[in-house]
Amino acid sequence: MKPGVGLPTAGVPTERRGARMEEHIRAVQAVWGPDPVAYEGERYRIAPSWVGPKPVDDGRVRLLAGAMAPASIERAGRLGVGLNLIMMGWEMFDGAVSIFRDAAAKAGHDPATLPIVVRVNGTVSAQPRDDREPLTGSVEQVLEDLGRLAGSGADHVLWDHSDGVDEHLGLLAELRRAI
Repeated sequence: MKPGVGLPTAGVPTERRGARMEEHIRAVQAVWGPDPVAYEGERYRIAPSWVGPKPVDDGRVRLLAGAMAPASIERAGRLGVGLNLIMMGWEMFDGAVSIFRDAAAKAGHDPATLPIVVRVNGTVSAQPRDDREPLTGSVEQVLEDLGRLAGSGADHVLWDHSDGVDEHLGLLAELRRAI
């Protein structure tokens, strides 16, 4: 392996990070499940144990998988966790949601119960924009996009507020009133 290639900050090779995450989620789900807990995996082994406290919300903790690659989107659906997706364009978004829902259904999960969070790399602005990404631009433009997003099953939209938080909060309040 070339120096600095394929190694994230934690020093874990990227080739198996999806499998590692999947096993970690399965181990955690076992711990949150009924006692006695037991799990046997490649990296994690939990001898039959009584583990508490357990989650109080129907025995589940909502997990979100940040995913962009088709394999990671499919994995999130297969594992029955929510999807945290960066909005890059409508075609990509629609394809990702389809992959996610199909994988969830094939794995026996009800896709309608799995959360979808859309992260927007942009903001709501005071003025309309001609050249814009989905869910960015003026309140009116974003309202139109939210209408399209409504049928997707997305639960939440997160906007970037790294610059001008006060202005963005005012525009989001205006957007909320318009909804």
